Amino acid sequence: MGEKSSKQDKLKKAMAAFVKPFSSLDIGKQFSKKELIEDIDFMVKTMEEVHPDLYFYFGKEKANSLLEEMKSSLPDECNRIDFYILIARFVSNFCDGHTSVYTPNEEYAKYRDGGGMLFPFDVDCSSGEIRIISSFNDKSQFNQGQTVTGINGVASNDILEAMVALLSFERREMSLTCISSAFGRLLFLLYGAADTFTIVLKSEDNDEEVVVAGVSYDVICESSVADPKVKEAPYTFLINKEENYALLDFREFIDFNNFKKFIKEMFEEIKVNSVDKLIVDLRKNGGGNSALTDELFSYITDKPFTQFSGSDFKVSEQIRQYYLAIIKQFTSFPMSLLPSKLLYKTPWQKGIGEIVSVEVKKRKHKPKQPFFAGRVIVLTSAYTFSSATGFAAAVQDNGLGVIVGSSTGGFPSTHGDSFPFTLPNTCLQCGVSHKFFVRANGNRSPEPLYPDFLIEGSVVNDETDKVLEYAIQLETNI
Repeated sequence: MGEKSSKQDKLKKAMAAFVKPFSSLDIGKQFSKKELIEDIDFMVKTMEEVHPDLYFYFGKEKANSLLEEMKSSLPDECNRIDFYILIARFVSNFCDGHTSVYTPNEEYAKYRDGGGMLFPFDVDCSSGEIRIISSFNDKSQFNQGQTVTGINGVASNDILEAMVALLSFERREMSLTCISSAFGRLLFLLYGAADTFTIVLKSEDNDEEVVVAGVSYDVICESSVADPKVKEAPYTFLINKEENYALLDFREFIDFNNFKKFIKEMFEEIKVNSVDKLIVDLRKNGGGNSALTDELFSYITDKPFTQFSGSDFKVSEQIRQYYLAIIKQFTSFPMSLLPSKLLYKTPWQKGIGEIVSVEVKKRKHKPKQPFFAGRVIVLTSAYTFSSATGFAAAVQDNGLGVIVGSSTGGFPSTHGDSFPFTLPNTCLQCGVSHKFFVRANGNRSPEPLYPDFLIEGSVVNDETDKVLEYAIQLETNI
């Protein structure tokens, strides 16, 4: 635990120079049009200089036209929330989930922590509808799975469209899934505070309108502590001896040292119970540290493999400074005496604005024990993103297993490794990709990972888990 905290602290220190905090004293401040234009110009300039191909999806001509339209629509003064909505909609056109404007949480936190009333439901939006998972208020009045068709006079379709427009993910399905966990905050940012919520519930006959009181943050926290879902670890496993499978529920790629111990214990249990089918569930995994996937691969293959066939690295002054800060934090004596260019050459390998392309060949890794030689099945969904998509694609491309579920929210060949920066006046935080990763089979196309066995209409929160049931029954030679 101490080593984990130390690494996190070092990374935070490295990033601190690139992220300017927003003072709580400035909440509610009105920024001038001049200040807003300065922020827009700074944001676009930074993204253009850092991103390997910023306009790969949304052409530069269209972007420039929309940019001028956005600037001309600016009022003489504007608060930070309204400005966030404006520029987030613009950045979402780049369709790069690692290039985005982050929500201004300070305003929401002040309202929330000051006793403001919050949206009283936990909802799931992954199906394209607002479905109630649970109520933080009167739990007897609402049923799980009920569909909300309107909130405070605004149709649910319009609410979801407004929220999706703020997110820059490659696929709409990924945005809808991510909205679920941030729904209350996004509702506040888009439509303001409310003490009560008039919701319309879908019915076969006549839709029912219900007025529900908002709840305090303390009530939500108490409900969350009591909810077993909140306590779920980033990865857990179970073994079903009767049906001969092990299930790895892999939710986050975090804490490498803890994962090493966890995964060794899992494979030891698999060996003891003579299980020959491993199901890796990535349907609620938004990514993280891809080093965890290398560790997992070392138990399931003794053949040469690679997660990516190559990458493009954009050289910029910002990225050089970024890596200097990281190298400074993570390099110990006596290596710290060496020039940074020798410790990590890529940012200095070419000139500013140029691309360093790196080819990655398949290489053999020493297998770890207890080695697993059985079948591997990976479950994916529209929420499977970033490193999780990369892992699933590597399984498919290297012939290590099969994929079951729906196409992924992220692309196997994708832009990533986000560089953090802050706008100078409003202090809105942003991120921009500085790399492009090419999937193991060399296909650079901007498209999701398509499963080997597609399960149509599957939703992770359905009572009947059709994807998992299919995987359990699936008999296939890999």
